[in-house]
Amino acid sequence: MLPKARNRFLDEKGSALVLTAVVMVGLLAMASLAVDIGMAITARSEAQRVADSCALAGASGFIDADEVAAAAEASDRAYEYALKNVVRNVGVDSSQVTLQILADSAKVRCWISARGLPTWFATFLGIDGLDVQAMAAAEASDAGRTDRCVLPMAIADIWGDADDDWDIPDRIPNGEEFWEYEPEEGDTYDIFDGVNCNEPSCAYNGTGFGSNYRNSKEGWNELYAADFGRRLWIKGGAPGRAGQGSGGDAGGQDVMTLPGNFKLWAMPDISQTCEIRTGGSWVETNILTCNECPITVGTDYLTEPGNTVSIKDAMDQLYNEDPLAEWNTDTNTLQSIYGEDSPRVRYVPLWDPVEGVREEQIDGRATGRFIVQFNNFAKIFIENAPTPPEMAIYARFMGIISGEPGPDTGSLIKYLRLVE
Repeated sequence: MLPKARNRFLDEKGSALVLTAVVMVGLLAMASLAVDIGMAITARSEAQRVADSCALAGASGFIDADEVAAAAEASDRAYEYALKNVVRNVGVDSSQVTLQILADSAKVRCWISARGLPTWFATFLGIDGLDVQAMAAAEASDAGRTDRCVLPMAIADIWGDADDDWDIPDRIPNGEEFWEYEPEEGDTYDIFDGVNCNEPSCAYNGTGFGSNYRNSKEGWNELYAADFGRRLWIKGGAPGRAGQGSGGDAGGQDVMTLPGNFKLWAMPDISQTCEIRTGGSWVETNILTCNECPITVGTDYLTEPGNTVSIKDAMDQLYNEDPLAEWNTDTNTLQSIYGEDSPRVRYVPLWDPVEGVREEQIDGRATGRFIVQFNNFAKIFIENAPTPPEMAIYARFMGIISGEPGPDTGSLIKYLRLVE
């Protein structure tokens, strides 16, 4: 009898079922928690959307209301838009909204808190509710101010190239043409003297951007007169595409002195008595803001190492400040709700391709940077944001500006943007 009882205790039949049941409980608990975490992430995204709309609506009060009533209007609008929204199908109420109105900077911060959101499976683990919070800040910023919004990108002025293909008579790179300034081959450069003349019989007034040199052949003077509206490759695509723009585009990438190609340059900093400041973050800052220091011709500036990829985020933000703006190729005009005060209308300095750039040296050693001087300034419209894989940036030439960019106050038109 004893051996038989002993065998019954040692019998392992059914143990796998017990282990499976225990493991299944754990797996179900993890799965249930994953479902509720997914719901929490969705709720957080919805709360962020509410916070964004709340902040933007509030900041709009600083555009439409006068200075005295702006703060109150901003608060009313922020609450109004926030309370129209839902988080996880539950309407937002005023107790879930926290505002900070910064009248001096025309900024509104909005916090959205959704507490006690119901859970499904996590209740079995003793978690009866989830809390999520989101914050956004928006401001009504000055738009335009194009009289001092100089980009930290300098482009080579255009020239008369002796090898230009007159089968496409616009005197800029096309098709398989490969441009490099070569005076020994007969290339010529004359800075535009500021006097436009749209008649074919007029002198070309220089070969640089803004002249009629490229419109002086009969039948072509009406297209892009004085280069206005001409598309530039501010930054070309992948290497090996020099001169492949169509329809009179200027640009390319193989040789950096091609007309239209940019060089990043170090801009001065008003907080440092307009001394030159370097660094990639400073380049990005000057893409998104208006540098208030005077930028002058004949002054030595340093180039910055870098490429389009390193400034992509800043260029994307600049583009998105007026995303609906476009160049109408039928009328050769800019279409934007801000007109020429669009944030995408900026200035770029031009440098003389004859003088080019010279290597910076300290104690006889190269620093890896170059020195460049400017001889003119052009107004451009940024036509696109750079997109992978080629990261090309295009712009439209809008004329040579008179004088030099400086800290004069420009347009007071405002636009809304999320800043936090």
